[in-house]
Amino acid sequence: MPVTWNLRLFRNYHPEGLIHVKFGGALQFNQLLAVTNHSLELPDKSSNIFSGGGTLGLNIFPVNFDNGTRLGLYFDLYRGSQIYIDYYNQPEFEVPGSSYRRFGIVYQFSN
Repeated sequence: MPVTWNLRLFRNYHPEGLIHVKFGGALQFNQLLAVTNHSLELPDKSSNIFSGGGTLGLNIFPVNFDNGTRLGLYFDLYRGSQIYIDYYNQPEFEVPGSSYRRFGIVYQFSN
């Protein structure tokens, strides 16, 4: 569940802003990880119930339609704490945390 603060830039061109810079944190519930080992091929593992970290994002809305809707792009980054511990993800390793980056298209309806 992300909680972010959004800075809306260039509000003189559009009331909602043409560019949104967002930053904040995210909390993850990891109990939905259901890997069962019915053979001896997987190493032992344990998982943390919760993990969390920081998130940073950018929304850009270059296309504004006459009916008030907008079309834009988004890009998000996340870097969080360790979700599970196994042979390849030991706590003493340099970067055992979770992360993602995502991007896509945004269509915003008018108010």
